[in-house]
Amino acid sequence: MQVSGRSNRTKFRNQVLKPLLEAGWLEMAIPDKPTSSKQKYRLTARGRNLLAQLEEEEPRRLAELGGSEPQLEPIPRRRPT
Repeated sequence: MQVSGRSNRTKFRNQVLKPLLEAGWLEMAIPDKPTSSKQKYRLTARGRNLLAQLEEEEPRRLAELGGSEPQLEPIPRRRPT
């Protein structure tokens, strides 16, 4: 929850976890007790495949853009260093 920058558990569960569980990308570590305080989630094989595809695709997209936006100018600092 902290990684995604969310603070409301219910919204996080409904808007993030539930869709990932329904898509089959995540699974519960303790499926018999979905509300357990010790509940954890793990990637399924399908989720790992998707993650691998995204990791392969990202450098290619970045290269097509010409790097990480080379046309941007450096932000001026308030105080000279």
